[in-house]
Amino acid sequence: MFRQRIRIRFAKIGDLRLISHRDIVRLFERMLRRAQVPLAMSEGFHPRPLMTFPVALALGVQACDEVMEVVVTQPMDASNLQDRLQLQAPDGLTIKQVRILNPKNPKEEILKQKNSAKVKGINIIKKHEKTTKEKKGGIITKENFI
Repeated sequence: MFRQRIRIRFAKIGDLRLISHRDIVRLFERMLRRAQVPLAMSEGFHPRPLMTFPVALALGVQACDEVMEVVVTQPMDASNLQDRLQLQAPDGLTIKQVRILNPKNPKEEILKQKNSAKVKGINIIKKHEKTTKEKKGGIITKENFI
């Protein structure tokens, strides 16, 4: 059976920040169904769509760049899917990017990322390009910050 993994980046702002993580999961499930996306389903007594949210946000927190992954059963075009999802999205939810993942190594793109945070008026930008071996150390050094 054909399966394609898709990574969706989205922003959750405004009044939408007041809904819980479980409600966001249900919201995306409905959006994907309304956009007629052929979702892959889990096996078992109560099948659910194969969707993954790596990080759950706390209630009331705005999200500028969140990630989710979904598995589909037919080949999809990323730009077409992004347009279809944005048409179904409520106010406060923006689909920023849709990317078809490499079937051989879907997690490789997660290892290269750039994070930023503002702490008491100081901007901190961390460039993270570690391999899995370096990741095990878990120590952030001064050289990791730009």
